[in-house]
Amino acid sequence: MQGDIRQPDGIFAAPEFSQLIDFSQPVGTLFVAVLHFITDEDDPGGIVRAFTRHLIPGSHLAVSHITSDGTNPGVIATVQEAYAKASAPAVSRTRAEIRAFFSGFDLIRPGLQDVTQWFPYAAVFRTQQPALRFLAGIGRKG
Repeated sequence: MQGDIRQPDGIFAAPEFSQLIDFSQPVGTLFVAVLHFITDEDDPGGIVRAFTRHLIPGSHLAVSHITSDGTNPGVIATVQEAYAKASAPAVSRTRAEIRAFFSGFDLIRPGLQDVTQWFPYAAVFRTQQPALRFLAGIGRKG
């Protein structure tokens, strides 16, 4: 099934959508490396809420996103310049802005962290902080 997450109602209206996903069961919803291509004008928080509003307790939400927190402003500018003429610009957000996507969900361990801190990678790889920081988290709906 194909669709544009900026138009969630079109996705939900597709006949195959309800055939593919049983919302009477816990569902995992993944926004992995996608929300930083959604501008504020396209309301990324509203998009996340649209996709998660029907989730029952026990469902999970996973998000990864580039962050401006701890990232050199020159790196952010380079990324934004590289995507300036693309069909979707790159939008960095703060930890607080990314955390807001998890409204209604309890973050599970280790919380909203740099992707390099997620197990098992943190225990295996001792690397320097990457030039462009990505935060990731998983939330559980209670």
